[in-house]
Amino acid sequence: MNEARDGFTLVEVVIALVLLTAGLLAVAGGTGHMLTQMSLADARTARIAAIQNAAEQVRATDYATLSSKCSSGSLVTGRYTVNCRVTQVGNDLKAVYLVSDGPGLRNGRVQASVVDTFVIRIAEPVQ
Repeated sequence: MNEARDGFTLVEVVIALVLLTAGLLAVAGGTGHMLTQMSLADARTARIAAIQNAAEQVRATDYATLSSKCSSGSLVTGRYTVNCRVTQVGNDLKAVYLVSDGPGLRNGRVQASVVDTFVIRIAEPVQ
């Protein structure tokens, strides 16, 4: 006669361990991806802050002296360098190109130097 036993069989324990291992590996893989995405988000935020800082300085500059403001040198914010270039678009309109250089994502990989351009159009104030 077979007696009923309490507990788990060896097969049940092995299957439970395999499922637990697969779940833990999936969580570990997701954690690595999440950390990479957080690092990229930090880099994007820092780049945007550097460009915004430069844009605020350009907007605070008098229309007539924009070209000299941009030729005075680059602006360094954290790990990012922002240079600007001014071109006359029309009689009363200038385009200011803010070119940032610093860490970022290019071709699906994180690189130490990625160049990005942001354009601001500034109209001459009406007098």
